Amino acid sequence: MRTRRIASTLSTCFAACATVFVTALPALARPTVARPILPPVAVTALARESAPADSAKKVLIPADYSRWRTIGDESISSDGAWVTWVYRFTNVASRDEKPALHILNLETNADVTIADASNPTFSPDGRWIVYQVDSIPPRGGHAGQGAAGAEEGADAGGKGSASGSKTHHRVELRELATGATQVWHDMQSATFNHASTFLLVRNRPAAGGRGRGAFGGRGGGGASPATKGTDAILYDLKAGRGQLLGSAGDADFNRTGELLAYVVNADVRDGNGLFLVDLVTGSTKALDNAARTYGRLAWNDAGTGVAVLKGSDVKDMRERDNTLLVIPNIPAALADPKRAPATLGADASGFPDGWVISDRTPLTWSEDGARVFLGAMPQTPAKDTLPVESSDSTTDVDIWRTTDRYIQSEQMIREDRDRNFTYTEAFDVARGAYVALSDSTLRDVELSPDGRWAVGRDARAYISDWKPDSADFYRVDTATGGRTLMFKGHLVQGAAFGISPDGRSYLTWSDDQFHSY
Repeated sequence: MRTRRIASTLSTCFAACATVFVTALPALARPTVARPILPPVAVTALARESAPADSAKKVLIPADYSRWRTIGDESISSDGAWVTWVYRFTNVASRDEKPALHILNLETNADVTIADASNPTFSPDGRWIVYQVDSIPPRGGHAGQGAAGAEEGADAGGKGSASGSKTHHRVELRELATGATQVWHDMQSATFNHASTFLLVRNRPAAGGRGRGAFGGRGGGGASPATKGTDAILYDLKAGRGQLLGSAGDADFNRTGELLAYVVNADVRDGNGLFLVDLVTGSTKALDNAARTYGRLAWNDAGTGVAVLKGSDVKDMRERDNTLLVIPNIPAALADPKRAPATLGADASGFPDGWVISDRTPLTWSEDGARVFLGAMPQTPAKDTLPVESSDSTTDVDIWRTTDRYIQSEQMIREDRDRNFTYTEAFDVARGAYVALSDSTLRDVELSPDGRWAVGRDARAYISDWKPDSADFYRVDTATGGRTLMFKGHLVQGAAFGISPDGRSYLTWSDDQFHSY
């Protein structure tokens, strides 16, 4: 692979950067939101509140600091007829922010304000808006609330406060044209399917996915997903009726919005499994059942295949023993219930001994649906199973060895991150084969957007307490795991910009010039 020069002068360099990124924009999944949008009403309100009565300049005092407000969560409906934003106090405690959601009709200039509301999201067709309302009772509780009210606050799953009051969550769905609303109490997230025909409402933050309107972001980054399912409601926007999904774990609509896949994680695991709802016919099918914990559900880009992890706890060990379950062709699986899914376990050929497939990292698919990317990590004993000496014999002396890569202070900072670190690996669906992409020699791996290639960094020879970060860069073929050296001893910070959106080039900076590999 050859390296070509992009720019030789500073002005040409900036032009080239603009060309590289602007021409790549069509390949990016851009939201329909125009940012930043400050509606005229909001701008007027800001000016009216901040402007003094006379033309003299006002000297700010500490009390003014908590009176500042900010505008956020701004968006425009897909048809351009509606604008929404949230107006809240800043520089105050979270319970004193007093968010106010504004929904503005751009044709009539009618502005609807909803107190304590935030996280607004329009449906893809621009007909509906869903938002979250967090009602915080006054300190000491509502007047006349009594024991029953206290129980309701405790069951809401809300945030506690120093005074013992709870935040009561509810989700509201509003039809923009009529103003009619539907309310679900003790709920925290809602997601539209892409066809704007169904809404999935849940009483915990959503894990993201292909729908629109999830109030939470996708998990990962070393955190374990929730293992206990919660109730969810699948609401039919046309019929105005909802279906309860009990003990639902991960749930996600496919790209077309015609299917919903979800997992069940109940206290009694005998009924756990992976289920599929056909939103056109209303039928529900079980794709897999086992007395295990299911999670990390992921659809492929075409919306025709789904992957999930299922596992069980291992006594005295920290990580769950997981198996990757892949159903690459949903229609074929429905036509032939005996059709076996593709699976990957820790006993697969080439899989490192003593390692497990980790549920600390989300599953992702390659663009062509040929590979599923997963996280793997060594199995380790649980903390409370390690022998603990008596306090009389416990020492606080840190021992540093010359073979250690990092000094002790850096080791302490990196402890949690290293303990939860997962290695990026691949599963070839058609061959049912494990493909190693990263290991202790190539820890950091960046996948291309289409999943065809990856770029890994080997920094072992360049670790320093004072020198700039450098590494050897390798191109990795995700189909075979083969590695090709790209750069040796190349700077990382401010010199390696990553893979292009089309997955064909890697952009770097050296010798006062940009280069595309």
